[in-house]
Amino acid sequence: MHYVVIIVILALLAPAAYGDDMDEDAALSPQDMGADQRGELMQGAAGYNRCVYTKAMAIADSDEDIRRLADAALTHCEQQLEALHSTIKAWGFAENFAAHFVQSTKNRVARKLLAELSVSKSY
Repeated sequence: MHYVVIIVILALLAPAAYGDDMDEDAALSPQDMGADQRGELMQGAAGYNRCVYTKAMAIADSDEDIRRLADAALTHCEQQLEALHSTIKAWGFAENFAAHFVQSTKNRVARKLLAELSVSKSY
C-alpha cells in the first residue's frame, strides 16, 4: 500500500520537475511546417543567397583573397540570417531546428560562393 502512495506522488510531481524540458518537446517539428511556411523559408534562403552573391561580386576586385571576400559578403548579409532564425522561432519551431536551418543555409551559400569566386579570380 505504501508503494502505491509513493508511486502516485512521484507521478504527480514528475511533470513539474521536468517542465523546462517539456517546452522544447512542445515546439513544432519540421514535419508540422505548412507549404506557405516552407515557401517563405525558401524565399528567405534565396534572398540571403542573392545578397551574398551580389555583395561578393561588387567587392570582387578589392581583394585577391577569396576567403576574405566571402567573409565580407557573408558578414554583410548576416542580418538576413538572423531574421530568418527569428521567423522560424516565431512560428513555434524548436531552437535547434532554427539554428540548424540557418547554419546549413550559410554553409551552402559559402561553399557556392567560394567556388564561384575561385573560378572568377582564375581568369
